[in-house]
Amino acid sequence: MSLLRETTEAPTLLEARAALGEAVEGLSERYPEVAQMLEEQAEEMLGVYALAAEVAANDAEWGEGLSEIELVGEEDFRFFTAALPFPVLAQAGKMSERAATLRALVPEILRRYGEVRSVDLRFARRIIVEPMAVPAGAPASADVETL
Repeated sequence: MSLLRETTEAPTLLEARAALGEAVEGLSERYPEVAQMLEEQAEEMLGVYALAAEVAANDAEWGEGLSEIELVGEEDFRFFTAALPFPVLAQAGKMSERAATLRALVPEILRRYGEVRSVDLRFARRIIVEPMAVPAGAPASADVETL
């Protein structure tokens, strides 16, 4: 599910939290079911803003070019940024551990695979690259580096 797409004016995390809290408060007495649903969605959205902040904190250029975040699991997300020619799968709270390694490997990834469908940073000791086109006889994905 795609939860963040590029906008011209994105609210800060505190502004988003305040606005969502006000919306839920206004409905809670009259429509408790709707308020509960909004509260759950609000928490999800706040998580997305936190992920965007995490990406930006680890690489300002990635954060500046951030155009979309998809939640793909409870703590897993895929982000798209104009600063990278491929989407990146990552885990919430672990970008700082993995961003520097990916930054250093981008030239090698592009040299080795050309077009890349995605790069997966969710595993502790591996970076998984899924090339756009797989050369004959090669596996569908490849470990670029085992740390």
